Amino acid sequence: MKPHSLFGDVAWQNYIIEADVLLEGGDIELGGRYADRDKLGYRFILTRDGRWQLNWQYATLASGQIEYFKPANWHHLRLEMSGNRLTGFVDGNKLATLTDKSGVKGMAFIASTYNHNLFDNIRVHL
Repeated sequence: MKPHSLFGDVAWQNYIIEADVLLEGGDIELGGRYADRDKLGYRFILTRDGRWQLNWQYATLASGQIEYFKPANWHHLRLEMSGNRLTGFVDGNKLATLTDKSGVKGMAFIASTYNHNLFDNIRVHL
């Protein structure tokens, strides 16, 4: 498991987490509905080469590749969780919308590989 920071309330259900990120290497992620110790909830992951995944814990629900991704730039990630609907955005572009009933409530989190990746302007909207 990679380093992560949890925050918020275990009773949170419908919310949005967003942040600006700078990738020096590896990957970075935003997440929500943290369910259980050592089992992060919904995880929106972005790698330095522009690949992305939307996971429930370790199971991939959606994935893709961002064309012409510029890793040296700051990027804005956004994960929306409303009922069983999940939507992931990078730089304002919707990359995935899906339905999943695996996680219904839990805390928000950020995570990164052991690289000098940066987070800024982390926000949660309830």
